[in-house]
Amino acid sequence: MAAGGKITRKQAREWVARYRKENEGNPKVLYSETFDKDLIQELLNEPGCAGIRIFNSIDDEGQLQFILVGVDKKGKNILPANDESTTDAELIVEWGQRCPPICNDENDL
Repeated sequence: MAAGGKITRKQAREWVARYRKENEGNPKVLYSETFDKDLIQELLNEPGCAGIRIFNSIDDEGQLQFILVGVDKKGKNILPANDESTTDAELIVEWGQRCPPICNDENDL
């Protein structure tokens, strides 16, 4: 599974600015979400994990959220066997710090 590539800070700034401009005034917009390093590392440490897939979703309160899951080298999601557990070795990550409302004003993206 080869996915992703590097872009310049200038390009990232332009793309983020375009997204924010196109979504200005939308009360449901989600610019970013911050996740703890330990949770990301836990995803990457799953047996067979070759990357992370990020899903757009809408929670029970109608808020946009990002959901992160590990993927294997064939691009298959690595998911818990149990639909109700959050303690399986395989995990699904959510509940990051949403922006807005919590945004770093010093961020140049």
